[in-house]
Amino acid sequence: MSPLVQYDRELEQIIREVTLRIVAPRLSEFDCVWEAANEICDRYKITKAA
Repeated sequence: MSPLVQYDRELEQIIREVTLRIVAPRLSEFDCVWEAANEICDRYKITKAA
């Protein structure tokens, strides 16, 4: 494997890890909002978007 290919793979892995560190905490916030929205829709029997 050439040094350039190895460097490219390492850089890709670093970018993937940084992205996960940024996005993952936001996903849990999104999940909380999604659950609350579903509860509200269930409460008012809303079955489709306006």
